[in-house]
Amino acid sequence: MKKIIRITALVLLCLVILLLAAPFLLKKQIVQAIQRQINQQLNATVYFDPNIGISFFRHFPNIDLRIDSLAIVNHAPFAGDTLLCIDRLHVVVDLSSLWGEKAYQIKRVELNRPYIKLLVNQSGQANWDITRPATTPQQQGTPSSFHAALQSYVVQNGNIVYADTSLHFFLHLQGLDHTGSGDFTQEIFTLKTHSVIQSLYLAYGGIPYLNGVKTNVDVNLQVDVPHQRYSFDQGHAQFNGLNLIADGFVALPDTQNVEMDIRFHTQQSDFKNLLSLIPAIYQKNFDQLKASGKAIVEGRIYGLYNDKRIPNFNFQLLVQNGMFKYPSLPEPLQQVNVQLLVRNDDGIVDHTVIDLKQLHLMLDRQPFDAHVTIQYPQSDPLIDGAVKGNINLSSLSKIYPFEKGTQLGGNIQADVQVKGRLSALTKKQYHLFQASGQINAQHVNYRSASFPQGIEIANGSMQFSPQRVDLSQLMATIGKNDIQAKGRLDEFYGYVFGKSPLKATLDFRSHYLNLNTLMADSSAHVTDTAGQVKAIILPKNINVDLHTQIDRFIYGRYDLSNLTGDVHLANGVLSINPIKANLLGGSALISGKYDTRNAQQPLVDFHFQAQQFDIGQALNTFLAAKAFAPLAAFVQGSFSGDFNLNTLLTDQLMPILPTVNSLGKLQIFGLQVNNFPPLQQLASTLDVPQLKQIQLPKLGLSFQVDSGYLEVKPFSLQVDSIQMLISGKNALNQTIDYTIRMQIPRRMLGKANTQLNQLLTQASAATGSSIDVGESVELLAQLTGSIKNPHIALDFSPTTSRVKQSLTQAAAQQLQAEKNKLVQQLLKSGEDSMKQSTSDTTPIRQQIENKLKNTLKKGLNRFLKTKSDTGS
Repeated sequence: MKKIIRITALVLLCLVILLLAAPFLLKKQIVQAIQRQINQQLNATVYFDPNIGISFFRHFPNIDLRIDSLAIVNHAPFAGDTLLCIDRLHVVVDLSSLWGEKAYQIKRVELNRPYIKLLVNQSGQANWDITRPATTPQQQGTPSSFHAALQSYVVQNGNIVYADTSLHFFLHLQGLDHTGSGDFTQEIFTLKTHSVIQSLYLAYGGIPYLNGVKTNVDVNLQVDVPHQRYSFDQGHAQFNGLNLIADGFVALPDTQNVEMDIRFHTQQSDFKNLLSLIPAIYQKNFDQLKASGKAIVEGRIYGLYNDKRIPNFNFQLLVQNGMFKYPSLPEPLQQVNVQLLVRNDDGIVDHTVIDLKQLHLMLDRQPFDAHVTIQYPQSDPLIDGAVKGNINLSSLSKIYPFEKGTQLGGNIQADVQVKGRLSALTKKQYHLFQASGQINAQHVNYRSASFPQGIEIANGSMQFSPQRVDLSQLMATIGKNDIQAKGRLDEFYGYVFGKSPLKATLDFRSHYLNLNTLMADSSAHVTDTAGQVKAIILPKNINVDLHTQIDRFIYGRYDLSNLTGDVHLANGVLSINPIKANLLGGSALISGKYDTRNAQQPLVDFHFQAQQFDIGQALNTFLAAKAFAPLAAFVQGSFSGDFNLNTLLTDQLMPILPTVNSLGKLQIFGLQVNNFPPLQQLASTLDVPQLKQIQLPKLGLSFQVDSGYLEVKPFSLQVDSIQMLISGKNALNQTIDYTIRMQIPRRMLGKANTQLNQLLTQASAATGSSIDVGESVELLAQLTGSIKNPHIALDFSPTTSRVKQSLTQAAAQQLQAEKNKLVQQLLKSGEDSMKQSTSDTTPIRQQIENKLKNTLKKGLNRFLKTKSDTGS
């Protein structure tokens, strides 16, 4: 008996050891199996942490797989978009299915912090359609190696986005917790689901119908796998305080169609429940809100959904005699009556009808009414609407508890009627389109703790006609900024319905306009600095001609005064044509463009005609010059000239250095360069203190910036008695590569001049002649390194060449003297020989020449040997 117990214990111990070791032994095979299945099934790039966790104990006797950092990234036409990203994925698999020919049995799935982005483009293509098509008949008939034997699945803290561009539909679920349980091994079973969504956003046609709504959904689905039919009865959904009951079904009769019939209606009919869908009201002491009146929400979605049509639908909202009041405030909002019907009877998007028959409310005993009907929204919108009312904005603080410190006042009067088809406007058939009325704003003001600078509109008026909307006057201030404008808006109605860009012609006047304060975080201390300024991304659907006159304009580090000129905005590009302004201590004529069609890398392409710009201010202001900003500490003066600038920018308006291109010619006046490190080191190396500081009344130079390098064309300057020719380039990262050809008076060289005099004395003694190289020394200085850490290399080859040339000339002169002396000796020797022998048959002239050659040859050999021995 003891022996059996010992054997049993040993077997159990071995099993435990095997279970503990198996995850490490089987990991490689499991990872390979997953990768193999992915490659076979998906047309996408899949990433995951290969360090997969495996456990036999969490769901014993099944195996638990843990995969971290799983991501699926789309290929074309959604290349680069992330379809799925999961922090951690748990999959429970039947252990026995890992061996043999049986398909893998998946029993439970848990997704932790999944991010799912479902997209449908304008062509109707879906980014989740990533299943790789079968390439052979055998593949088409091969069953999947996975089998869903699910008993439950869990989603924790999910984030789901669904965007259908073709339908202008957008859905965003944040903070999704979802559970589902059922026996997936059965062909017909009940799937019990529970969902909690912390924030739900739903928009259709650019109109947000649900915004930041907390949602709870409980649905028991009857799943019919053979017929791909999913039905439910008495499903419950709660949107903030609004409860809906729904029933119906969704079926997949084939791969091309989705069939559905879903009905929903409110469980209660209280107006307060409907008010809970308004975030500003629901999040502000909603439990204390007193409300009365009836509200009914009901609808139906039915029919087929496929690539050619949407399901039919109708949605109705009815509010009768609604009222709400905060106990702490004196006035209620009352007599709220709404009749809204949105319907589509045939599945064609263009046949959708939006009919707001009535919107009426009473605010501080002042009525406000509106109605609008929109038909054929895709092809040719037919509009019939009107708005009429007088709103005293100060009355809003009597019905709604604004944040402490909020100020709101002024009056807005509206009386506008619009009726007709947009096509009548595009064809300029203005008699077929009715538009009249006006909107006036007087003494409107708003200020809050989060917007302390506030806005005030002294007067504003818009008049409506079929041709356009006229802005007769607008006088407003935002903080210290003042705005005066008048003009007209063309294509206004087409712009409202997304059919055409807004066209506007405006005269704009301002005494002070600081865009830094308008764009900075209003909760932070506002200054005239640009530390927090980011690039303005210009709208692509606005076409504006702006005639400007601004006394002072500030943006980024640019501070301009007396700015006048024309500006044109179209398709995300701001064109300047041109403008005049005073800046940087001088004046300028500026033309060019600011292009934000690529929002990540805006483009500037400007041409400047500058007059008397301050160098230091320019180095600290212009985008391309910011790379040379350290020079501002060393250089003073002003400049005039023409130059252009072309560069891509970061989203914080800094130039992307390799893309900077510029070309210019400048005249610099009153130039002072003090304590500039490269000149400091050059002066120390040459022992010429005059180079430490440079002062010039005038200097002309040309430069070019190309692909991140500034190249300075050769230019001359004179410092004291020193002549210099300078050329070279430096990168915008402040590395330098310059050559300076210098001619320095020898008297300024100090010790170097003493050494040179010694050299010349020795050369003169060796040649027996006086060697003179002039009163100046010529040299080359090579400047490399960086502005703050320069390296100097000196080249005296121009001077040494002059010394060598002088030595050669002296040697040639001495040789000529020896030569002349030998000739005289030869001539005398020849005459004596003639006298002694006149019977020689060789001609006397030939005898002299031969003797001269031999004697000269010996003399030259002797002279060259002497020079060689003396080192000459």
